[in-house]
Amino acid sequence: MKFTMFDQQMWGNLSFEKIGYDKNNRVFIIYLLNGQQLEFSGMDERTVFQFIIAQDKEIFIQNFLLPNYKYIQREAEVS
Repeated sequence: MKFTMFDQQMWGNLSFEKIGYDKNNRVFIIYLLNGQQLEFSGMDERTVFQFIIAQDKEIFIQNFLLPNYKYIQREAEVS
């Protein structure tokens, strides 16, 4: 899985700073600052790019990802 970090101050993100995407399995994960993860299944690469370029990523999550994709909210995995 490939990961991308977002500067919270630059992007204005309040709930996350890291995402991951597995292109082969079409799994997109948002690593929340509260220790939880939003794991979306069936996510195509185009939607991931739309998320990355969205000016307000938190609104994109609320208004587009959560209503349109299956997801699991879970506690962060301990490595």
